[in-house]
Amino acid sequence: MPNKGIDCEFQFHNVGQGLFYTGSIGDFRFIYDCGSLPMAWAHKAVSNYLDALTVDNEKVKPVINLLVLSHLDLDHVSGIDNLLCNTEIKIALIPYTSPLERLLLAVRHSSIPLWYQELLYDPVQFFINRDVELVVLLAPNNSKIIELQPKTIDKDHASIHLEDLPEEDRERILQEDNNWRKYQEEGRFVLSSDRCVIKAKDIWELTFWCHFIDKNSLEAFNIGVEYISGGKGAKNLLDSIRENRKKLKGLQQCYRKCIVGDINLTSLILYHEPLDCSFSSMRIYSKYYIPGNNVTDQLLLMNCENNSCEYMLAAAISHNLPYGQMLTGDLNFAYKYEEFRCKMHDKIEKAIIWLVPHHGSKNSWNSALLRDANHCKLWVVSAGLGNRYKHPHRAVIEDILSKGKAFCWSNEYSRVIIEFNFAT
Repeated sequence: MPNKGIDCEFQFHNVGQGLFYTGSIGDFRFIYDCGSLPMAWAHKAVSNYLDALTVDNEKVKPVINLLVLSHLDLDHVSGIDNLLCNTEIKIALIPYTSPLERLLLAVRHSSIPLWYQELLYDPVQFFINRDVELVVLLAPNNSKIIELQPKTIDKDHASIHLEDLPEEDRERILQEDNNWRKYQEEGRFVLSSDRCVIKAKDIWELTFWCHFIDKNSLEAFNIGVEYISGGKGAKNLLDSIRENRKKLKGLQQCYRKCIVGDINLTSLILYHEPLDCSFSSMRIYSKYYIPGNNVTDQLLLMNCENNSCEYMLAAAISHNLPYGQMLTGDLNFAYKYEEFRCKMHDKIEKAIIWLVPHHGSKNSWNSALLRDANHCKLWVVSAGLGNRYKHPHRAVIEDILSKGKAFCWSNEYSRVIIEFNFAT
């Protein structure tokens, strides 16, 4: 049974074209992605979030128990430098991204800040240098071994259940950076397969699955990288662009010639749910920020024990549902849906709230989601107003609404909030 008197709150923050999602389960706090473009919206949202955590002008930095990054693209991480400077992060959990993919992320932008160059050069070192206590890197299991050695790490109200990588995969990744072995020996770095489950305060469970990039999609880019680097590889070029920004332009020309269309990059999916549904109340609402500092609330969904609540945009929800939430990062469901469904099928049908994948991109949408996620009541998209990608696409919105589902757009001026209360 859950501990009584615990309040839980989850928010899709108003960052525009990006994603900043936070959760609090009692005093256990976690974040899934923290970024936007332009970056100013992420910085503002992070500052507002931290202000809400600060009590009576305390000078002690707020504690974030878990920081999760779905991937390392700038619109999903542009706020983390500000976040790391002003908080104490206990655990950072990130997907393994090869030096070649990280180089690709660097050259997609005309200019990138120095801290982002450091992140792409060595993500593990980036977090350790900023005093994150433990970095967990989830990597693909390329072995045919089905059952791997499990291990559990207990840290700061969280129990992290992992599966070890086969030795061959582990050694290949550790050879990429000499410091990673040292961090591992110091107990500050863990390399694991992407089969990961975290239990928070014994009342909430977070389950992860990662799609890793298809190496064949980067083959043409890799040939160009090998030529430009003189055979020294992507890691050498990542180091070079930190010292010489002019080299970035040459690589950008290579990128434009070698990459045609969208590439389905690595993306870490998070599904989370309460372990027990015996909470007393739950509600979902959106806050709209109107110019002039006026704030209005719109109730989206509500559930109460006495069933006397009013509902807007959706019918009553049964207490028998697990009340899960599915956070999809930028995964292309048009391309990788069957793989996702195979790995997360039991979670798909349980989630009542979904993040629309890839900011509502038409090319990443799959109508099969609406068929299989039959208990979903609310689809939330995080995208900027008037963005150049035209996210969310009209066809995606119409598809969701045609099935009688609620749709909410979290942008620069609106955020979505989900609240649970385990009252006595």
